[in-house]
Amino acid sequence: MDRLNPLAIPLHPVTKIWVCAIGASAVAISMELISFTKLVFLPSRVFVEPWRLVTSFCFFGALLFTLVQYIIIIARTNNSLEENYLFRSENMPRQWVCQLDKDLNLNLKETLERNRTYDFAYFIAEIAFSIVAVVTVLSRWYDISASFFLLGPGLEKILLYILCRNTPGEHLQIMGISITAKYAPILTQFLEFLFSSELQKFSHSVRHDPYQAVTALLTSSLAQQTFLVFSIGHLWWYILHFYLKDVYNETSTKNREEWSRAFVAIKMNHFAGIDLLNLYRYLITPPWYYAITRKLLREQKESRGRLEGLAQSRIDHVEITAVTPENASDEELVDDDNYSELIDLVDGSSGARNSP
Repeated sequence: MDRLNPLAIPLHPVTKIWVCAIGASAVAISMELISFTKLVFLPSRVFVEPWRLVTSFCFFGALLFTLVQYIIIIARTNNSLEENYLFRSENMPRQWVCQLDKDLNLNLKETLERNRTYDFAYFIAEIAFSIVAVVTVLSRWYDISASFFLLGPGLEKILLYILCRNTPGEHLQIMGISITAKYAPILTQFLEFLFSSELQKFSHSVRHDPYQAVTALLTSSLAQQTFLVFSIGHLWWYILHFYLKDVYNETSTKNREEWSRAFVAIKMNHFAGIDLLNLYRYLITPPWYYAITRKLLREQKESRGRLEGLAQSRIDHVEITAVTPENASDEELVDDDNYSELIDLVDGSSGARNSP
């Protein structure tokens, strides 16, 4: 049934919200409830009309066959990414987590597991922001705004690129064509070229002036979109899934041994004095984990303070015992309020408590 209807599979929250927003915007445009010019991305209007930062990623066009294809691809690729996405504590800045003990590290990992949906939404938002930033900056020097009215298809292709780089051996179906995942991004761009007006322009001009035809194709809006999408997609895959996960995976001794030379080389040759490793960690870490790690550190500090207080009480108790007459009663040696805590200390309690 899933093969006949890809949307029959259960969608995760972020993917479901995105698909519903795409469908709602298409219905609104088809029913002429709103003009599409109010939804597309315009660098000159984005600061005056900030809703374009959201609607340009949710509007893929009117209710046409191409829209159905986009929704099917998003339901497969984005849902698969969201299902397997888990932000790891090893990717956080070292200053945030280096002082956490074993118990609090376990608590942090449980929090990461609970916040998977929010972390994935933040990851998508970061990619979307990078698209907006690049298009806005480049539009100041080059006339590319006409090529990036709709940012949603670009975001979808970036997510497809990241998925295919992570699972290159799997098979995907694109418009009924079964293909190995590592070739899927190239196939999607080729199919888009076949169904675009660029093919007609190229086939018409190549017979008269092949050089001019190739030049026009390489500078076309389709080529600009392809270059930008693959560049941003590769950058995010490199930072999150290669640089921090494969090269600097601190949880795997095997990887540390294999990449020890690269680690030493990059640590000794920081780019312009900047620690790239820590910079990337700050870049991809959701900001709410700063407050979470600070809270865990406060709890750890309070636990250690109580432990030191109990240890000092035990030392004072031993000193009092040494100078107290032999006929002194037990009640005079040990305060009733601290008796249970002293028993816990003797029994081996660490004094640390888990965060709620």
